[in-house]
Amino acid sequence: MPFYEEAEGWPLAENRDDWDSDDWEWYSSLGEPELEDEYPSEYLDESVEYPDEPDPPDDDKPFHGQQRMGGQGRTVTIAESDWHYDDSGYYAYITLNGPEQAVGHLMDVLSERGYTCPTWGPSFRPANNGRRYDWYIRIWGQNGSKPARDELLSALGPVVRKSVTPTYQDVELLQRKLTRLEAANKELTGQVERLETEALSLRQELHDARTRRSEVDREKKVLQSKVERLEEEIKDRWDQVKWYSGQLHRIQTDREQESALRLELDLLRQRDQTQSERLRDVSNELADLIAEKKEWEREQQTYDTLLRQQDDEIRDLKNDLAIVTAERDELMDTTSSLSQTVEEEEEQGRYSGDLQPKTLALLLSITLPNIEFLNGSLDFIGRELPDPRRCLNELYRIHAADSHTLRSKRVESTRTWLERRFSTGQDDSGRIYYRRVQGGTVEVLVSEKGSQNRDIQRLCARE
Repeated sequence: MPFYEEAEGWPLAENRDDWDSDDWEWYSSLGEPELEDEYPSEYLDESVEYPDEPDPPDDDKPFHGQQRMGGQGRTVTIAESDWHYDDSGYYAYITLNGPEQAVGHLMDVLSERGYTCPTWGPSFRPANNGRRYDWYIRIWGQNGSKPARDELLSALGPVVRKSVTPTYQDVELLQRKLTRLEAANKELTGQVERLETEALSLRQELHDARTRRSEVDREKKVLQSKVERLEEEIKDRWDQVKWYSGQLHRIQTDREQESALRLELDLLRQRDQTQSERLRDVSNELADLIAEKKEWEREQQTYDTLLRQQDDEIRDLKNDLAIVTAERDELMDTTSSLSQTVEEEEEQGRYSGDLQPKTLALLLSITLPNIEFLNGSLDFIGRELPDPRRCLNELYRIHAADSHTLRSKRVESTRTWLERRFSTGQDDSGRIYYRRVQGGTVEVLVSEKGSQNRDIQRLCARE
């Protein structure tokens, strides 16, 4: 069974929401060879020399009409995962990996189907899918506009072949996803530990509350017994008061007895007042205990609710942790298998800056706020320049300098446009056409010498 099937650790079905469109495009392009010793011609890699394949012909013009033959009747093809169509900017581009013969053959096929490829060359920036490619081709449709994606896919059908060989960019993509999952795993583990600590603290508080409630119940029973005894004693005292009152009334003539009875009556009344005050205090204390019991019962209900919520969150987080851990382990196994099939590429003398047109537009709007870029200037800087640093330096000088202090050449056939030249990193074909308009704004068109005629027509149309 191949390494990329789900049975051998490929990403789980329930985690497919974490995949982006490039993951699916690459995964769907993977196939399984029928037998280990059989290699169908459509799965042969053009970058590998096979024993029975003759050397490519030696020709000073590697493309535009030349077809590299591998065996009899086999033309140069491109793996489905080794090319991409980027129409996110002003220009439309095809980016691809492979030898130069593949670029020439692809351009010939496009020309036969009525497309125009005015510019091509080595690709120095990632495409809008985040991957790097060896070459880029700027393409126009039959009516001079950007081709539709479905139309272009149909035109390139005979040239594109399915590939079972993962690329270095695929491994990088999986490694980045693995790093994100490991960070998520670490964060979820920390959350589980914190929630478990909080749950333990809540359980201890609930235990203490239940213990105190038991003590309050016992105190309540004791106080109720005291109240019952005091009520009986008060009743008895009142009976005694009534009896002594009757005796005092009957023996009014006997002063001594009357005095004694009055004295005893006063003592009984004092004792009765003392007992009444004690009864009132005990009643107030009992009412306070009853209110405190109700408050503890409400707190207990709150703690029970919080504890159930914490248990549910801990169970959900543990499930998420198990899923992320399984996905991490599967991605580690997959990355280890893929790394054995990819050879590292060495890039020497190449500018390594990753300038996406959108990112470049944001940066330039902050650093050069007075410059308004026309048409495909940002695409040209971000996609086609091997080294954009000289171009950016010229733009900064145009933005900062006075129109009378910066020496520039006037563009032919125009009245207001000036021209500055710069090195692209390979030659001096870079061109910057600019003019200052009202409000301090500088209109700029960045292009190359090969597109000068079309660019001058655009500049004249804006005057």
